[in-house]
Formats: sequence, C-alpha cells, structure tokens
Amino acid sequence: MAPTQSPRNGSCKPVCRALPATTITLVIAGLALSPLMVLHAEHLTDTNSLILIAWIAIIATVVAYAAFVYGLHRTTALTAGTLSLAEPLVAAALGVIVLHEALTPSAIFGSLALLAGLVTVTLFEILRRSIADASVVGSAQRRHSQPGWAKLKTTAESRG
Repeated sequence: MAPTQSPRNGSCKPVCRALPATTITLVIAGLALSPLMVLHAEHLTDTNSLILIAWIAIIATVVAYAAFVYGLHRTTALTAGTLSLAEPLVAAALGVIVLHEALTPSAIFGSLALLAGLVTVTLFEILRRSIADASVVGSAQRRHSQPGWAKLKTTAESRG
C-alpha cells in the first residue's frame, strides 16, 4: 500500500487532498511574506543565514507538516486536537528549559489554563472509555448468564 493510501479502504483521497492543500497554503503564505526579505536582504548572501533558512523550510516546515498530515489521517479528531493544543505548551516549556527564557505572567497563566484544559479532556476521555468498556463487559456478562434458549433468541434477534 502506498504511503498516501488510506489503511481503511485503500483510497488515497483524504491524504492526497490534504498534502497539496497544505503545500498551496504554505506557498501562498511564503509569497505574501517574501516582500519583507527586501528589508534585510543582506541575510540572503550570508551562508549561515541560508543554511538556517533551508533548515526551517525543509525540516521545520515540509517534514513537520507532512508528518502532521500523515498523523491526522491515522488518528481520531480528539487525539489530533489534543496534540495540537499541547504544541504551544511544549514550545513554551522547551523555551524555558533549553533557552532559559522567562515566561511573562500572562504566558504562565495561559500555559496553566492550557494544561488544565488538556488534563480535563484527557480525564473525560479516560472516563468515557471506561464507561464504554464497562457497558461492553456488562453486556457480555448478561449474555453469558442467560439460559441456553435465551442465548439462541438473542443471537437470532441480532442477526436480523
């Protein structure tokens, strides 16, 4: 199966549409911002600046967005949304830990609010899954505790 194909039905429609749409969006944004390069054109002749630009373009943008689109196609909306919300929180934490940046009070408040939201969503999902699992187990236990003729009747009803 090609990497752009869906594992569900073999078609490539969702991924085939998402990656070009993402590419077009990024190209349009790049073109819209390219006039700003005139303000600091001296950086376009510096080797270190060009290496940094290539790194940001290829690794931080192309690879990251391709992985994001690939992951979106293979996960639930809840998981994708939760991970997308965690991204700025991780970025802020890395800024503090790696770059020794100081967070402003509003950034700290925002990070705590975001963390509280992520914990709440995660706990509700765990609770929802445990309730769903309990209902499946309870249903199976009721089915196995029935007399033989009731099991046959339940099986026949479920078929049709």
